[in-house]
Amino acid sequence: MVSALERAHKRANRSAMGLKMAFRRKTRCPFLDHENRPIVLHGSHHKVGTSWMQKVLRSISAEYGLRFQVCKQADLDPHTDVFFQSHSRFDLNQFTHFRGSHMVRDPRDVMVSGYYYHLWTNEEWANIPMSSFGPEVRRAWEHVPFDEAGDLSYKGFLNSLDREAGLAMEIRRAATTVMRGFTSWDYQNPAFYELRYESMIEDETAVFEQLFRHYGFTEQAVARCVGLAEACSFRNQAKRDLGRVDNKSHMRSGLPGQWRDELSEAHRVLFKELNGDALVRMGYEHDVDW
Repeated sequence: MVSALERAHKRANRSAMGLKMAFRRKTRCPFLDHENRPIVLHGSHHKVGTSWMQKVLRSISAEYGLRFQVCKQADLDPHTDVFFQSHSRFDLNQFTHFRGSHMVRDPRDVMVSGYYYHLWTNEEWANIPMSSFGPEVRRAWEHVPFDEAGDLSYKGFLNSLDREAGLAMEIRRAATTVMRGFTSWDYQNPAFYELRYESMIEDETAVFEQLFRHYGFTEQAVARCVGLAEACSFRNQAKRDLGRVDNKSHMRSGLPGQWRDELSEAHRVLFKELNGDALVRMGYEHDVDW
C-alpha cells in the first residue's frame, strides 16, 4: 500500500511540475503571435510514424509549457494547446483558430509493417476473440472472414496463417480501416501541412523546419524545436541503423519501399482489387500498373 507520506510526495511533485509548466507557458512562447496563438493539430494514422511524432510534439510541449493531449476529439480539454489525433479524425468546425499537420506513408509499407506488428502486439483489441466483435467492427472489417477466425484473436488468427495468407489478411483488414482514413482526408486544406513519411526519413531537418514555420513559430523557436525533434529522430528511437529489420520492434524499419520485397504478385492483385487507384490519388504511383 502507498503510505500517506508517499501520496503527499506525489501530490507535491505534481504541484511543482504544474507550476513549472505554467511558468514556462507564461515566459516562453514559440508562436510569432503571442496573443492569438493557434491550437496545433496533428493527424496521424496507424503505423505512420505515430510514436515518433508523439515524442516530438510532447518534447516541444514540455519545452514551452504547452498542454499536449492524445485523445478522441470528444475528450479534448478546451485548454489543450497541442492535440494529437491518432486516426486523423477532426471536426474542424469546432476550432476557431488552428494550424495543423497530417502525415501519410505508402500504404503498402503500412500494411507490411502492420502485419509484422500485429503478430506480437499487446494492444487489447488484437488480443480478444474476434467472435466477440460487435456489428460495427464487422461492418468496418468487411473483407475479413470472421468465420475462419473462430474464437481466435486477430493476433492469434494472423499467427495461425502462413506469411502469404497473413499478409493478405492484413491487406483485407487495412482496406477498410487505414485506407479509408487515407482516402477520405482533405489534402487541399491550407491550414494543414502535409507530411510524407518518406520525405521525413530522407531529410528530417528540412521537413521539420518547414513544419514548425507552418505552425507559426518564431525563427528562434524553429531552431530550438528542430533540435528537440532531432533528439527524437527515427535513428535515436530505433537505436539502430535505418534498414535493419526487427519484426518485434514498434518501428520495424525506416526504409521506404520494403513492400517490393514482401508483397507477392497475388498480394498486389488483391491490393488493387480492394483499393483501386488509391495510390495514384495519393501520389505514390502514376498509374495502376505497378
